Formats: sequence, structure tokens, C-alpha cells
Amino acid sequence: KVKGPKKEKTKKTENGEKKVKNKKKHSKLKKVILIIFILMVLLCLIGAGIIAGIFFSDKFKLTQEDLTITNVNGVIKDKNGEIIGAISGEENRKIVTLNDVPEYLPKAFIAIEDKRFYDHIGIDIKRTAYVTIMYAINKGDSSAGGGSTITQQLIKNLMKDDADEGAAGIERKIREMARAYNVEKILSKDQILELYLNKIPMGSTVYGVGMASEYYFSKPVAELTLEESAFLAGINHAPSRYNPFIGEDNGNLIKDRTKEVLFQMKDQEKINEEQYNAAVAKVEEGLPFKQGGTVSKASYSYHTAAAINQAVEDLMVEKDVNKETAQFMIENNGYTIYTTQDTAIQKRMEEEFVKDKYIRSGREKKADGTLLNEHTQAAMVIIDHKTGQVVATVGGLGSDSNSTGLNRATQGTKQPGSSIKPLACIAPALEKGIITSATVYDDSKTNFGGTYEPRNLDGFNGLMTIRTALAKSSNIVHLKVMRELGPSNAIKFLSTMGIEVSEKHEEITLDLGTC
Repeated sequence: KVKGPKKEKTKKTENGEKKVKNKKKHSKLKKVILIIFILMVLLCLIGAGIIAGIFFSDKFKLTQEDLTITNVNGVIKDKNGEIIGAISGEENRKIVTLNDVPEYLPKAFIAIEDKRFYDHIGIDIKRTAYVTIMYAINKGDSSAGGGSTITQQLIKNLMKDDADEGAAGIERKIREMARAYNVEKILSKDQILELYLNKIPMGSTVYGVGMASEYYFSKPVAELTLEESAFLAGINHAPSRYNPFIGEDNGNLIKDRTKEVLFQMKDQEKINEEQYNAAVAKVEEGLPFKQGGTVSKASYSYHTAAAINQAVEDLMVEKDVNKETAQFMIENNGYTIYTTQDTAIQKRMEEEFVKDKYIRSGREKKADGTLLNEHTQAAMVIIDHKTGQVVATVGGLGSDSNSTGLNRATQGTKQPGSSIKPLACIAPALEKGIITSATVYDDSKTNFGGTYEPRNLDGFNGLMTIRTALAKSSNIVHLKVMRELGPSNAIKFLSTMGIEVSEKHEEITLDLGTC
């Protein structure tokens, strides 16, 4: 007799439905098995990371150079050594030491980010395991926070290693752990903490607590209060959410996060009950946010912008790099640029150049009917004749003009006009003994070849000395001197002064500045 398949034992439920007894699995047992498996994988990853860091030094170890912050604001100074501006690239940063910051600030970061910072080896296994377990139990919900230590966060920021998903994310974690372990052998805990506080992104283009203090509270970092320090520590994981100056009202979000940091500080005995209560009361009243300025190229004076451009050109030659690289180095390597600017003269010129009385609307129009030029323009350079130093520069007229645009004082290519006469004609003629200041010429109608018979603005003035001819800017007298001097000699003389003139302008009219 052939037997059929064995029937599974069943039982009736209250609503009459049949259910297979052996089919149901114990959900708690599933979770336990899953957690054990995850812990084993995690321990393997951590072990692999540490072992790799020890045995594969070329791949995972970092050098002292790797641990140096290069994106640092520079400064620019005037002729008296006074700071007249900061220089920055995409990252606004002001380097500070642990001695520069109030005692609450590093404690706040440690309390909210890595409470076992001074005890672990770069990797907090206990915290990492907890976060992983909670992540698995909550089916991918990361509300338990991150498991990265301050050392690991520093590595991530230094190396720009942001892979988070799949195999790439696992590999990044291994690299991060191994490097963190090795960094702990190179640097002390305080050195790591100091680097971290200077490197972390703090919202907008602000990096590091030094610049963050000035951006959010418009004060030096040393003057931060307990509650202000707690705020900076709290925004680290999502700066844009807690920025009080942009977006929708996030006042309650800021209060809750800051109070959470303060609670952790109290719970970890970094502050006492009295300090905690006083700080919480200040948070409830509202933190005294006051937006400070970050570096903007639009705030540079024309003189400052020109000096930076010259420094870029010098660096291109000195380091044999292209313009883009030189610009990056100037903006991020913390250089100090010393200029010849006389700030008092520069400010006076800038005040004059924004006055409405000089503004006249343009006349010529483009094909589409819009103005070719919005309004009149002007530029000025003042040179100290005793030193040859450029002490002030303005390259545009009106309040809509700024140094990020065309600097007409240094980039304009207009004809020099009569200003070239003493340089191209009188000076070389004096040097060659062709004239003295008392030599007399006849300022009268003269033919200089063909049909060329130039005139003066005020007509002809007869006999006059070179001194008078220079004062009156006589075209006739200067052309006569140039004819004797020879244009080729004028060009040679100009070249010794750094003024290059093309040979195609080797004519006596060079003297009038119209070439």
C-alpha cells in the first residue's frame, strides 16, 4: 500500500482558520541570529582594518604632510603692516589652537560626538557595535547616530573619502578605521582634537571653529560662552539645518539640539548642575546670533585685487605652475601678502569715485537698443614719486563698480596721450644732451613731412623754452625734439623703464601718445 505525503498537524484559530504549527518562526530568535551575524562581520571588518593599518603601511598609513591643513585663510597688509583684508578660496578658515578656545568648546564636541575619545584607539568598538545593532533592529533607520569617532571623522574630512553605500562603503570604513588607528600612533589626543576642530565643515563656506565663531556670533572663538560652544558642537552633523541666517525659522530646532549637547555634558560630568541650568536658561532666551563676515572677493579694494593678481603671476614663475594652481595656492596656503597701499589715500579715492556728480549716462546703443556703456568711467593710480611705490588704485567709477570686474587702472589699454611726452621725449633728450631745460624752440606752424602739419590745442605760441613747452604740452616743440632724438632712441629709453613699445610705432608721433 502506497502511503501519501504525511499530513502536517494543524490547529484551529479562534476565527476558524487553519494554521501550520511548524511554519511559524520565532521573531526574537531571528533578531538574535541577525545581531550575532552582524557583530561577527563587524568584528571581522574592524580586525581587517586594524591589521591592514599595521601590515599594509603604504596603503593605509598617513604622513605628517597628510595631516596638515592646507586650506587656510591668508591675510593682506598695507604699507604700515596693518591687515586690510583676508584671502580665501572655497573654504573660509581661521586656524586656532586648543589654547585659543574656551574650555567648554572641546568638551562639548567630545560629549556629543565621541564621549570615549580619550580612551579608545581611534575606533570605538562599543559605540560602533551599538549603532550597527540599532541600525539592523530598526531596519535601516540611522536615528541612533553615527559610530565614527572624532579621529575617524578627521580622517574622512582630510581624505575627502565619502563613499557610503555597498562594497565601496565597506571598503571606505576599513580604510577609515585603519587610518584612524595609525593616526593615534602618530599624534597625541590633543593634537587630533585640535586638527579636528580646525577642519570640520560648519555651514556655508565656513570651516573650523575659529571662523564659525566669527560667522555665527561675530566674536573671536576665545570669547564663546558655554551655550554658544554647545551650539557649535551640536550643528556639526548637519550645519545647514541649524543655520539661523538662512532658510525657514529653525529656532526650536536650534534650542533642542543645543540643550541636548548641554545635557550630555552634564551627564558626562563635564559641567555641573548649576552651569547646566544657567546655560539652558540662556538657550531658552535665545542665543545672541550676529552674522559676521566671511571673506568675499567683492570686498577687496582695487589695489588689493591688483596686488593679489601680481602675487599669482609671481608664484607662477617661482613655482613653475599654471595660473589656476597659483591662484589656488594663494587662496588656500595661508600666505601673507605685503602691499604698498596707503590706506588713508586709498579710502579717500574710493569715497570720491562713488559720488553721483561724476556719473553721466551712456549714449551709444547696441543693436538690441540697450546702452553700450551704462555710464561714464574713470580710473586713477597714485604713485609716491620718492619711492616709486603705487600707494592707491581705483579702477572704476560709481557704486556699481567693484574690484572683481575690470580694473581700468591696471588692465586698461588706452593711449597714454600727452603724459608720454616727458618720458618718451624730454627725459632721453636731456640724457643725450640734445636739450636743456632752457633750450628754445619756435612753436609755430611746421610741416613734418607730406601733409602732416599738427596744431596745438591753444594755437601757436612762438619762441619758448623746453620748460615752458613742457608746461603747455606743446605738440610742435615736442615733435621737433623727437625729430632730433629719433624714435628708436625713445623706444630704447622707454624699455629701460619697463615700458614696451612695438617697433611699428617707431615714428615721431610716438611723442604725442597717439600710437
